[in-house]
Amino acid sequence: MDRSLDLLFQRVNEAYEESDIKARFPQESWNYSITSTYLKRNVPLILGFNWGAEKGVRYEPQSLNEIPTVGFGELKEEELGSLRRTLPYFKEYFPEGLKSVQSNYVFFRSKTEGQISKEDIELRSQPLMDDLLSYLSPSMIISFSSRLRDLIMKRASSEVRIMPKENFTRVPLVIKTKVQLGAEDKQIPFVYIPHPNSRVPKEYREKAWEFAFS
Repeated sequence: MDRSLDLLFQRVNEAYEESDIKARFPQESWNYSITSTYLKRNVPLILGFNWGAEKGVRYEPQSLNEIPTVGFGELKEEELGSLRRTLPYFKEYFPEGLKSVQSNYVFFRSKTEGQISKEDIELRSQPLMDDLLSYLSPSMIISFSSRLRDLIMKRASSEVRIMPKENFTRVPLVIKTKVQLGAEDKQIPFVYIPHPNSRVPKEYREKAWEFAFS
């Protein structure tokens, strides 16, 4: 295993021990996770905001020898959760996405996104994510999380493409841009598509996927 991954897992553990989420909820055993798939380089990266935690469940920190050996499209239905609804769209509009790595910007678990502090995002998670991105060098970042979208757009390039809504109202924007993430001075294509749980018309969702990967 690459030495840089070993160092990343060590740094994640150290960051969690100093995190606000652990200090604020010492009675919980939420811990952290880094990936739900293999950590393959030069493939797309599906990125959410942070890992969830179910009531009453005690989680162990993910270790280096627990990294899965499969990509996004090979995950089991229970592992995919609501993202299983994206599989037909990936197959039709972007088959390469089935080979994606899947992770979250914040490695720390919580029951709600709002429990993650600004310090845990900016001081602890951002440097760790930059390290992971430097290792992965993803060909693209794909997100269905509006919370992550707002974070990523702070680091977007000046060229941002937004899909016209036409006659659709009260629907999320579909965004394409490039972002500078990781330690290197590299621009990574980024697309935001409405979450599969978002209540949007089927026609709009289809247009969103076509726009994102055209």
